[in-house]
Amino acid sequence: MFSPISVQKSNEILKLTGAILRAQKYIGASVVSLVENIEEQIKSYLKNDVTPPLCLVGIKEKGVPIWIKSRLTPEKGYINITVDRMAPGGRAVDPGLLNPLTGKMMTGSTSGGAVNLLNGIIDIAIGTDGGGSVLGPALATQLFAMMGKGLGLGTGESYKATDGRWFEPSIGVLGRNLKEVLKAMEDLIDMPGAFLTETQSKDLSEITIGYPSYGITLPNGEDMCDVMKFSIEYLKRNGAKTIELKVPDNLWDRQQSLKWLHSIFNQRRKNICDVIITREGPIDFFGVGDSVIGHLGKTGEFLQKSSRKYVLRSTNMAGCTALAVPSRELATGYIIVCSSGVEAAKKAVRVAACLAEYDKRPPIFTEYFENNLFHIIS
Repeated sequence: MFSPISVQKSNEILKLTGAILRAQKYIGASVVSLVENIEEQIKSYLKNDVTPPLCLVGIKEKGVPIWIKSRLTPEKGYINITVDRMAPGGRAVDPGLLNPLTGKMMTGSTSGGAVNLLNGIIDIAIGTDGGGSVLGPALATQLFAMMGKGLGLGTGESYKATDGRWFEPSIGVLGRNLKEVLKAMEDLIDMPGAFLTETQSKDLSEITIGYPSYGITLPNGEDMCDVMKFSIEYLKRNGAKTIELKVPDNLWDRQQSLKWLHSIFNQRRKNICDVIITREGPIDFFGVGDSVIGHLGKTGEFLQKSSRKYVLRSTNMAGCTALAVPSRELATGYIIVCSSGVEAAKKAVRVAACLAEYDKRPPIFTEYFENNLFHIIS
């Protein structure tokens, strides 16, 4: 008779087999290649009494430091199976991939990881975010994400942005559910339980939440402030203190949104609020949020503005921690931003968990992209 652990692991290996077969179908598209040492990882996983469920990992093909693999090990339940495609040149859109959800050009630059999540190949994707390259693809595909610049998860490399600004990208995690994202982030910063415990409470009484005042018009003609009012009221019912924040006219412009974030999270004085929330999207549905395109005249600027990317483009450069939480609206969701530090991130996580509970994705999304995944043949 099999022990409970051996039965569990048998089921996990069955899941892994299905994922590998799926991945092989997408080699040359969202999958660059399968990882060479999968067999060795499986042996390490089976050799230890791993209590967490098996978590299949995809890692972006460029920019992710090698030390990441030493934090997400088989002994902790992780098996890295794919090298995920990156948008060419690190662009914010990927002309070579379609978004499996919307059918539009895929958001980048962590494009392959998000696609592989929707295709049921992996459980979490590890990417890098310089100007929204983790948060953007997550919302575009109705996924969760967390970007860790404010948690010390910089990549150690510097790049020059199209506006001439030098910046260091940071590590981010994407996933189909919030808890898997938070668990991976805990392991990346080597602080087990730091964030998952925050999801167990809806008490926001010690958190001050800032959100944009009137002035940002969305594609349907509504103002962002109006669209967010029911979500804000829900957070207030859970005890949160809220404050409307005056926003620049062009919040979609990175220079403007970056300046705005710096004015709120200022190390030289007490922050105006603990957390900022914006509602962004539909990402890259009515436009193309790419800096290269945005510099090409009035047409390019219009397309970039219509991409509905706002603060997500600036959170990394501002040195913040940020989460993406999808809503029930297509390719749309919340960006929750906080200042650096673990304690600040805990508050952001608690707010994110409340929003995820309040504004849930429709059941059909879960049925199509989660419940039917990991079949060996599909």
